[in-house]
Amino acid sequence: MEILVVIAIIIVIAAIAIPVIAKIRANANKALALNIMRNLASENAKYAAQHDGQLPDEDGQGKEDWRTVSNPDQEKAWYN
Repeated sequence: MEILVVIAIIIVIAAIAIPVIAKIRANANKALALNIMRNLASENAKYAAQHDGQLPDEDGQGKEDWRTVSNPDQEKAWYN
């Protein structure tokens, strides 16, 4: 009988802890995403300051295929 009480207590504690842990993880993921976005904005601002206020080009011709990306003529694109 005592073992059933112990198991019930463990189940109640787990039922309380699981949502709390999920919320903590969600907050950590949100903080990480905000930090990445802040860093990206900072780096874009640095790039623009060094390149006469121009942001990096998406790619050379407005296409998003790998042939365009791998073309060495696209030297002004941000990925090169």
